Amino acid sequence: MVSAGRAGAVRGSHATIRAVNGLTARWAGSVEGDSVCSAAGVWPLPAIPADGAAGPAREEPAEALGVPAGQAGGPAGELLPFTARRGWC
Repeated sequence: MVSAGRAGAVRGSHATIRAVNGLTARWAGSVEGDSVCSAAGVWPLPAIPADGAAGPAREEPAEALGVPAGQAGGPAGELLPFTARRGWC
């Protein structure tokens, strides 16, 4: 479960944190120059429909998310309550 810890730090399952950090790292690796980005607020958006999709609609988001589509719904569910409270989505 992802939750706010001390000083608003995000705490969650290791798998969820790794998946979100992986997407953030891929984004950051594609940006030239100085930039700040985080996938924490947007990671659930492709994860939820990917979990129930088929074909390319399931495969492409899974590749971007860094987890199999069938395993994306749980981590997305962990992130949504936190991001909604913090105004990230």
